[in-house]
Amino acid sequence: MMDFPETFGKYSEGVFNVDFPVIKDPQVLSPRLRPSLSEFREAFRAKHGRDPAVHATAGFVGAMVLFQQVIPKARSLNPEEIKRAAPSLNIPVGETWQGWGIKFARPGHPAAGQNLQSFPMVMQWQGGQLYIVSPQKFKEKEMIMVPLPSWDKR
Repeated sequence: MMDFPETFGKYSEGVFNVDFPVIKDPQVLSPRLRPSLSEFREAFRAKHGRDPAVHATAGFVGAMVLFQQVIPKARSLNPEEIKRAAPSLNIPVGETWQGWGIKFARPGHPAAGQNLQSFPMVMQWQGGQLYIVSPQKFKEKEMIMVPLPSWDKR
């Protein structure tokens, strides 16, 4: 995904992406998260020569929540204990490295097992970078080129 602007050049400008986020500005997150997010990004850049994309960051977030929140609550590496501990999490929005919170829907809920504190963010390619343009709390830039011009006018 991060190769999108290299592949499409000027035609990538203004294109929207709705997905889970890549937060570039750690100031929108809890201060306690900033050092580990910076460390992850620096290690990723050192190994891959570029910033981490959405899925790499999602893997990092999942692992950090598992290691720092779920396993300590489970007090065990037993899968059944972990399975019992995870639904007890109640992490507010802005308290994970992707901006989400974590609260899993319990059995019997129509969205059982889903994280009720996660949400897609609207991002837009601007100047070769993907920026969050909505929701307001995480916004990095204003939307541009709305409505998007036809391809022949770009």
